[in-house]
Amino acid sequence: MPRKTKPSANPERRTYTDEFKRDAVAMLLDGHSATSIVERLGISGTNLLYRWKKQQVESAGPVGEVLDSRVAELEAELRRVERETRCFKKSFDHFRPKRVSQLYSAAASIIRDGTASQRAVGEILGFSRSAFQRFQSEPSSRREQSDMDVLPMVITTFHRHRRRYGARRIAADLKLQGVAIGRERVAKLLRIAGLSALQPKSFKPRTTESRHTLGYNENLLLKQPEPTSVNRLWVGDITYIPIVRTGFAYMATLMDRFSRRIIGWSLEMDMTESLVIKTLQKAIRSRQPSRNLIHHTDRGGQYASKKYRAIIQRSSMRQSMSRAGDCYDNAFMESCFGTIKTELQMTEYESYREALSELTEFIAYYNTSRLHSSLGYLSPTRFESTVPC
Repeated sequence: MPRKTKPSANPERRTYTDEFKRDAVAMLLDGHSATSIVERLGISGTNLLYRWKKQQVESAGPVGEVLDSRVAELEAELRRVERETRCFKKSFDHFRPKRVSQLYSAAASIIRDGTASQRAVGEILGFSRSAFQRFQSEPSSRREQSDMDVLPMVITTFHRHRRRYGARRIAADLKLQGVAIGRERVAKLLRIAGLSALQPKSFKPRTTESRHTLGYNENLLLKQPEPTSVNRLWVGDITYIPIVRTGFAYMATLMDRFSRRIIGWSLEMDMTESLVIKTLQKAIRSRQPSRNLIHHTDRGGQYASKKYRAIIQRSSMRQSMSRAGDCYDNAFMESCFGTIKTELQMTEYESYREALSELTEFIAYYNTSRLHSSLGYLSPTRFESTVPC
């Protein structure tokens, strides 16, 4: 801090060093009043002090450089801490203690050391404040202790499936791991942890644009029982995928109705017959279906095109279409699209490439890992492996 000096007999003629000016301006930036600085340092007036400040800031002199440098240092430090936190969260998921007592003991130690607050530790380790406080209170009953022991497994399963699993699927997932636990108990533990799964939107009927002159097929599903094996009934549809830069992309999908497995899909920027043809060709290559498979879609013009019909005929399939204006005839595909959009938390993708990447990852998860209640809480691929072809 500059040393106080007595005002000279003629203050207007007094000279001040650059260092003196920087220190005086630094005091002003630190929150000291201009009047107190002038009186303390013997400066001729507050106008002069403010003029020094203006000169230094405008010229990006030493004060501006120091401030810019400090801001850059803090921003770099913040980025480093964020990276370390993300890395810690990912690592912790692999080594999370099986017993909640171990988790809370470690958390209590961190909090006692003053390393982080209870709120910060809870956010990083994935537990709620109320659950932690309950653990620290009086000794719990045997059932409560059992709940606390299984809680980390419930939390881990919830986060591993990215909020896509509610109580029923978490209970089924844990059962596959050898942990016997009921849906109601899982629901209670989710409430204790302050966790809630993504909720699908209710089914909203939509009408396909079917005003074309390409002809329609009758709805064969009205005369058929539920399929009892794979490759007996395929259902297909098209949905839109929002993209920021271009508006929409379009996703065509074919599903095996028996196992709910997505057997072919494509994503393109235009909703043309090429989109559905690629999807059908992928499904045929991967499944090699036998004769008389029923192929069911809505009445969209893409599915009625000559090229598309020719592929179906060459593959000895029977083409079926929904009744006019009855979107419920293809409700299984509507439900599938609703699941995809809800569990991907889909809003708008930045680009086609990003959408393609996210959808590729999710469909692999949907087919091989996601438990389906209609399949006895098995994934489609596992369900297919349990039934005869």
